[in-house]
Amino acid sequence: MQTEQDFIPPAGSLCDLVTPFVAGRIDEGAIERLVAWQIASGTAGIAVCAQAGEPTALSAEERARVLRAAVRAADGRVPVLAGTGTNATDTTIGLTRNAGALGAAAAVVTVPYYSKPSPAGIVEHFRRLDAATEIPILVWNAPGQTAVDLSIDTLARLAELPSVAGLVDASGQIEKIAAMPADLRSRLHLYSGHDATALPYCLAGGRGALSVAANVVPRDLCALHDALAAKDVACASDIHSRLLPFLTLLEADSVPVGVKHALHIMFDIPPEVRLPLLEAEAGQRVALAAHVSASPSLGAARRSRGRS
Repeated sequence: MQTEQDFIPPAGSLCDLVTPFVAGRIDEGAIERLVAWQIASGTAGIAVCAQAGEPTALSAEERARVLRAAVRAADGRVPVLAGTGTNATDTTIGLTRNAGALGAAAAVVTVPYYSKPSPAGIVEHFRRLDAATEIPILVWNAPGQTAVDLSIDTLARLAELPSVAGLVDASGQIEKIAAMPADLRSRLHLYSGHDATALPYCLAGGRGALSVAANVVPRDLCALHDALAAKDVACASDIHSRLLPFLTLLEADSVPVGVKHALHIMFDIPPEVRLPLLEAEAGQRVALAAHVSASPSLGAARRSRGRS
């Protein structure tokens, strides 16, 4: 089991991996193929059962199967992170313990949803998680899904917990990272969880992005982060501008509906999602097919189908 003392969070583009289904069952072979393709494309890390992985539709046993498949495919080449957050503290503790035992390098843990806890309740939730587990934690702030937005003061209290290694911020609020005190920035590894604003987030001090779009355009996003690491802002901005229409298209429906249909076009992976999500509607399917056909990088991935 990896602990917070020896976890080195990767920089750059991390993929928030989808969970492929075939006839309603988890397709472990497809998970392994997707992980292998992500690594070959330069992705710095893989997260399973996070936002794109439809975690609320998975049982604890299914989450374990997904994580085992990803860890097996990664084979130590990149860290595998596991989404373990729920709206119940005891359940989150159990899933996080299990993720550590199965080889996850860290846990991505959402702020509890639905119950809209107070700042004190959020801190106590993570304090109990910290006390009961050893695996490092990246706190996931996604107010669009949880109806609760982490304040800087609450985040500062969470950063005092030994297991809290970083933040994945899906709020799209660039001003929040800019307003963080320097000591808080130095304590936490900061990642964007919102593809459309990942570039300005990283320019403001972010270490990288946990990206849904990386499921489909990993090489492009790795190139963007490589350009940022080389301080070539113009190149990174050009890549972002080119990708932005596609990022917008992927977000036209709930995550991961558009992503799964794009992967279906590229790799013939079934576009199945679990209820209450539905597969992409006709207009989005047509637009995604046109974009994949017109994109050199996506077309190359499509042509390589079956060769990985």
